[in-house]
Amino acid sequence: AGGGIAGLTAALALSKNGHKVKVFERANTLEDTGAGIQLSPNANKVLSKLGLDKAVTAMSFEPEVLQLVKGKTGAVLSTLPFKSMMQQRYGAPYLVAHRGDLQSVLLEAANRNSNIQIKTGKLIERFSDIANGVEIAGEKYDLIIAANGISSALRAQIDPDAKVTADGQTAWRATLPIQNYNPNAVSVYINAGTHLVAYKMGARPVLNLVYVSANDRPPNAEAFGGKAKELINTASDWKAWPLASVQSDVWHKGRAVMIGDAAHAMTPHAAQGGAMAIEDAMVLADCIATCPDVVSAFVAYQTKRQLRLARVAALSAQNRAIYQMGGTMALGRNLVMPLVPPTLFLKRLDWLYGSPS
Repeated sequence: AGGGIAGLTAALALSKNGHKVKVFERANTLEDTGAGIQLSPNANKVLSKLGLDKAVTAMSFEPEVLQLVKGKTGAVLSTLPFKSMMQQRYGAPYLVAHRGDLQSVLLEAANRNSNIQIKTGKLIERFSDIANGVEIAGEKYDLIIAANGISSALRAQIDPDAKVTADGQTAWRATLPIQNYNPNAVSVYINAGTHLVAYKMGARPVLNLVYVSANDRPPNAEAFGGKAKELINTASDWKAWPLASVQSDVWHKGRAVMIGDAAHAMTPHAAQGGAMAIEDAMVLADCIATCPDVVSAFVAYQTKRQLRLARVAALSAQNRAIYQMGGTMALGRNLVMPLVPPTLFLKRLDWLYGSPS
């Protein structure tokens, strides 16, 4: 249920193991929509296992560096040489892309696969448990995967106690032509109570902007200086994306299971939402392939994933705190950050980027 990144990746991973899959998508057409997405090495390893590395590379962009920048002055506090270190350290690159382009790559691969059928204009809101399977709209299946995002209607049936919690902040998104911006960097402009992320959207000559602030504080160029102020002033068509997370202790019930945002939506400050959905899909497919039955496969999948997802969510919260520090805390951060060598910074993330499991 769901024809986005999570659902299509799951379909491809399952079909690779010989299963026949139907993907039900509520939209009438799978369109080229969405904002920017960051594909870290752990996600790219999964996509490579699915044989998609060339197609993903063609629609993506590999930035030279990630830089943390003082929002007020434009002074660079820290620079991580992504292009030179990621492949060498983790065996896969760090890429940035348009989310719609990634979905198109997945969709094209699914359409070429005889084991996958895609049904559009089909909203799945309920399933019924039956002997050795589930029934959906009068048809029997071995299992159902809820890959239909944070607003999943299936989540209440799988975990009635699950909660969607508002974060109190909004990610305001906009795009700009590249023009005079340095496309070789993913830049995070940090500031008290707010921050701005900017990067090139894959092969497109377009800059992706994400301005994060309290819900009642839309993008304000006067809070920043230098390049960040210029970018905010130039952008106009800002779209609000209120941030929220999903808390669920139970990701499966009978022969139904949740992946991606349906199970564990989180804030975007670790840039791992898409990557975690991609990982979920492969781990679930592997568990189904190696466990004796569907239920034990779901148990193994949840056991493998929940601690990792909790750790990623904690990293996202920690990053937000670091980016949005003010006062004496910000002074301390600004003194320490330039002293941390890139290798030490990445060592902190080896557990995340080094293995998609």
